[in-house]
Amino acid sequence: MNPLKSFQNTVILVMMVTAPPFGLASWFLSSVFAKGFILGVAAGGFWFAVKLTVGRKLIDRGGHSISLFFLGGFFPMVIWAVSLYAAYFLDTAKMHGCFGVLAGLLLVQAVIIVIGITGLDLLGNASMKVPSPEDTGEVRF
Repeated sequence: MNPLKSFQNTVILVMMVTAPPFGLASWFLSSVFAKGFILGVAAGGFWFAVKLTVGRKLIDRGGHSISLFFLGGFFPMVIWAVSLYAAYFLDTAKMHGCFGVLAGLLLVQAVIIVIGITGLDLLGNASMKVPSPEDTGEVRF
């Protein structure tokens, strides 16, 4: 399997496992925060899907493109701004919805970072692992 596709599948799976318990727990604290949280997770997941699609297209084309930069750089910020704008109207006095969106976006980023650092997406695929010196028979001093 393509390493980007494996990474995408793993991140989406972990997001789908972690977001509902956090959303349910936050519902008991504030329903507005929970709505914002779910909106933030959805916006972050959409951003992630767009980012990987743009990455795959850049790899396939072998170069840079202005339209792909727009999709990969500017478009996600518009998605985040729209989600924050929508959450603002959930609770204009205390802005719990905005804090929920920020928490949802941070959850998506945390999942991406943890999977990227730990390499959980590569556990089942021996062909994508980087061989260690012990596997190749190298002797290091």
